[in-house]
Amino acid sequence: LGSVQGGLDYRFAHALARQAVLDVIPPLRRARLHARAGEALEARSAEGLTGTQQLAHHFSHALGDEMSVKARHYLVRAGALTERALAHEEAAQYFQQAAEMADDPVERHEALLLAVPCLVSAGRFTTAMELSRLVATETADPTARLAAATAHERAGRRFGETSSAALLTDALRDYGTDHDDPAYVRALASLGRAIGFVGLTDDAVELSDSTLARARELGDDELLAHVLDAGLWHGLSPER
Repeated sequence: LGSVQGGLDYRFAHALARQAVLDVIPPLRRARLHARAGEALEARSAEGLTGTQQLAHHFSHALGDEMSVKARHYLVRAGALTERALAHEEAAQYFQQAAEMADDPVERHEALLLAVPCLVSAGRFTTAMELSRLVATETADPTARLAAATAHERAGRRFGETSSAALLTDALRDYGTDHDDPAYVRALASLGRAIGFVGLTDDAVELSDSTLARARELGDDELLAHVLDAGLWHGLSPER
């Protein structure tokens, strides 16, 4: 062991030495040590990406309901900070690990939906489509289902994925009509792009124009960007 910057923190001189020690520690004792390490770091108010990653690591290897709750909290936080640092695939792994540790289906689906845009940014489109479809078909929450169907369309648009239209249609029916709700307008714009891929160009253009007008009325820049992006696929004629 060597001290870090002359303080009271220590680290192994080599990863092999660290692994050799871990291999001889019984699993239950190792889990207790992870819990103690996590609590010690937490007491020092470890902040930033590195500190949050360490907290997520230790609590996810500890045992007990309280440790599991802390693990999910820090895994999601680590995912958000990692995504902010543009490490998209690593961020998705944190969110997926949080989902795996969740006993509550709602928490599991929330974490999976956080992973989907990270996977899209990382170019993992097939995995993003699989996870979003899983949430869309499993969840009983209309809001989560609509979000998942919208995410599925975004992930599959590069392949002209046609199944997104059915997912969005079913999700919109269960969600109900609310033209003042950005999530509803966003899903409609995505549906326009999805049906455009199956040849319903006129219907796609109509949805694009109506959602574009509504996004401008709502004054939501993020929504407007989404609607404009979805509408760029329609027509491609000079006037549009």
